[in-house]
Amino acid sequence: MIAGIIPAFLGESHFAFLTYAKNFHQTPWRRQMDYLRQVGGSKEAAKELKLFNLSNYLTDRFTDSLRRFARKTSPSIAAVFLGWSPGDPRPARLLRRLCL
Repeated sequence: MIAGIIPAFLGESHFAFLTYAKNFHQTPWRRQMDYLRQVGGSKEAAKELKLFNLSNYLTDRFTDSLRRFARKTSPSIAAVFLGWSPGDPRPARLLRRLCL
């Protein structure tokens, strides 16, 4: 019984560490994306966006950040982030255009 538990424990520990490391490295990027999404899409910020003409700036910054993320990660991870299923062909086409 112990011979079956040890490999499972080692495999689970290994993949848990990989997931933690991935999440740790993506935290600053996720915070920036959440901030840009909140500022660009909230009712509270709409007046400031119009007054100071910041919509293009925030859109460009969001797009640049997404491009950097897509280059650093695999297309399947970016597709999951965007809400597409892994078999969907749209992410590959979009990421090819974004990474040009």
